[in-house]
Amino acid sequence: MEGIIILIKLLGFLILFHTSSGTTKEEQVASLKIFRDATNGNDWVNIWNDDALPLGYGIQVENDKVVSIDLMQNDLEGDIPLNGIKSLEYLEKLNISFNKIKTLPEGSEVLINLKVLNASNNMITSTGKFPASIETILLNNNTLYDSIKGFLNKIPGSSHVKEINLVGNSVYGPMEDENILKKESLKVFNVAHNKISGSIKDGQVKTTWELLDLSYNNISGAFPSNLVGIKNVNVRCNLFDCKSIKSTYGIYECMCDARGTYAVIGEDKSLSCKQCPDGTMANKWVRFTGDDDHGYPCDGPSDGCVDCMFTPNCVGGSCADGSEGATCERCKTNYRLVAGSCQECLESKVPIAALLMVVFVGVIIAYGIFLTGLNRLSSTMIKQLMSYLQIYYLTMDMKVSWPRFLSELGDAFKLSMLNTQAFDLECLTDLSTLQLFYIHWGCSAITVALIIFITLTLTKYLDKLIQSKERIKGNEVSEIDVGDLKSRQQGVRRIFIMFMLILFVPITKLSIRTYACDAWVWNVVTLNWNDGSEMINNHWLYDNSVSCYNYTFQGVNFIATLFLVFEFGVIVFLFLLLFRLWRFDLKDKNNEVFGALYESFNDKGLFCEPLMLLRKFILILTTQVTYVPAIAVSAVNLTFSLGWFGVVIILQPYIDIGVQGRIPRPLKDWCNIFEIWSTLLIILLQIYPILEDNKVFTSANQKNAFDYTVVALHILLVFVWIAGFIGVMIKWTKTGIQRKLTLRSARISAKQSASLRLNPVTRVTPQQDLDDVAETVVSDADVSSAPLNP
Repeated sequence: MEGIIILIKLLGFLILFHTSSGTTKEEQVASLKIFRDATNGNDWVNIWNDDALPLGYGIQVENDKVVSIDLMQNDLEGDIPLNGIKSLEYLEKLNISFNKIKTLPEGSEVLINLKVLNASNNMITSTGKFPASIETILLNNNTLYDSIKGFLNKIPGSSHVKEINLVGNSVYGPMEDENILKKESLKVFNVAHNKISGSIKDGQVKTTWELLDLSYNNISGAFPSNLVGIKNVNVRCNLFDCKSIKSTYGIYECMCDARGTYAVIGEDKSLSCKQCPDGTMANKWVRFTGDDDHGYPCDGPSDGCVDCMFTPNCVGGSCADGSEGATCERCKTNYRLVAGSCQECLESKVPIAALLMVVFVGVIIAYGIFLTGLNRLSSTMIKQLMSYLQIYYLTMDMKVSWPRFLSELGDAFKLSMLNTQAFDLECLTDLSTLQLFYIHWGCSAITVALIIFITLTLTKYLDKLIQSKERIKGNEVSEIDVGDLKSRQQGVRRIFIMFMLILFVPITKLSIRTYACDAWVWNVVTLNWNDGSEMINNHWLYDNSVSCYNYTFQGVNFIATLFLVFEFGVIVFLFLLLFRLWRFDLKDKNNEVFGALYESFNDKGLFCEPLMLLRKFILILTTQVTYVPAIAVSAVNLTFSLGWFGVVIILQPYIDIGVQGRIPRPLKDWCNIFEIWSTLLIILLQIYPILEDNKVFTSANQKNAFDYTVVALHILLVFVWIAGFIGVMIKWTKTGIQRKLTLRSARISAKQSASLRLNPVTRVTPQQDLDDVAETVVSDADVSSAPLNP
């Protein structure tokens, strides 16, 4: 009897001890306050009030015990401290999904009754151990960085875990024979979109599972035969050996191991790998079904080989040296894009195109503004050269493997863009693709604004000088000065028009590339897709890893669209304006304002400037937007070039050089001769994709001969232009100096005449120098105050 009494007392003591060891209401409230304050509680959507705790938003209490907390989408932010949960030992469910929590504390196993943890869609980078009571772990869409082995070892072996969801994290490492995966209780295991590697052995996973998702990882090796018994399986986009998969298993993916190969299904349902040709990228991921003999790619169109953005970057079905990206469209560090091919940066870092561009702009400014003023002939010659260089450079964007020297010459000709594209900033900086794109945009926009500002300022300044000189009536010196100032004003207008026509090309190119980045019409031909339906990245910034859908880019895109409309409107406006001037014979009347637009052409070629702009617009459009074969792009632009060649041959639209005397007719027609020569060379260049597609070059020697010959002709043409322009500069420099001397002499003569009329005592000896005369003559103020001598 005494033993029974002692046993009852001992049992009562144990019950009392267990009851007294539980956390009190006050301790739970204290933990809740710490939890709230550590996670930015004052800025929550629904705030906990001190007076109401432990009752509050999302808190479920039973018998003074907090059993559930649901704070989904409540703006929690920061780290959860251990003190914020250690007294919540009765907690069974914790939902903090869709917030900004960064860590789950070490020691989380103190939540000895926790069954459901939902911390999905946060910013969690690490977790502590889990309690043995845990049944559901939802940590999908975080930034968790841990090995799959390390994470699974945080789950006690004695637990009865049913679901593990780690989708969209950075979990890495091999899938080893972990004990947790053998548990009979586990039904759902989802680790898609991570970096898990290794292989899966037969029997490693249970066929009693309800869902297994290993998709978008790097799991390799033979395909586990027992996976067919699981109800829902997704292992697509891994590195399984194609030959180990049987098409009767349903929908699965595999990848060929050999570089530049893709998987195909034979008539007997067997799988094999085939090699992709140059200029294409092997789409290695293949999905197939038991009742379908076709392979489908994991990301991209359904063909096993897809065309690369830049043909030279794809060799043997994979990326060539120096290139990377989903379609080999991006150049690696210390590489630059030259005619569609990634080439190593120059040792000097600064390309020759940039140096030539600086020299060119400097010469134009010095010659056109400060020395003699830009005349009609020199302006025409500069516009012709820049149009030729720009068309050559844009032609290099056709998606073919250009011969070496043609591509290098095109790289030098990018000086004609007159913006930062000539400097190869990717070699000089570590800026991202988007940052470089913004710099190119900003440089072009600032250049246009700066030229407009300088032109308006100089024009206003010259207007004031002209008006002040015109107020002096009957003064020969003033009339000469007015003529000189108007000549300089016209030179300023010529420089303005010339730079606007040059900058039309880079701004149009940037506008079209920006607009096309997220225009749905062009998205259908991009090669980077998400789940086969939704495009996640762009194809037109030459970087598939960059998104077009951020606010900054959308702002630039809006501006680019306006520019695009404006640029096309400029072409239409020029046609209408020139038609009006031609139709009503207003050319001479409006020559001072609009003369710089058409003065390079005779009456037959009045509409040639907008025709040239349209030709460039079509060239940019076909090479930058529509992802069509190079042979089609070549055919379209050849048509326009041949049409332009016919216009030049028949109309001979350009002005003659205006030099008097006996000189050969071809020299007088220098501008038309240059245009014929340059157009023929462009035609020879643009026909290359057609020759390449039809395999006209049967050997490397034939292709090299074509390369050397065409490059030599282009270089010769440039040197002929330089020689002709130097001759024009020398002639007009002499003319300018002579004009200044004449003007100076006229001023002195006019002052002498005025002095002799008003004061005959003053005499000028023949031996006096003109400068001495200028110092001895009476000034205008003195003349007005001098007494008349009868």
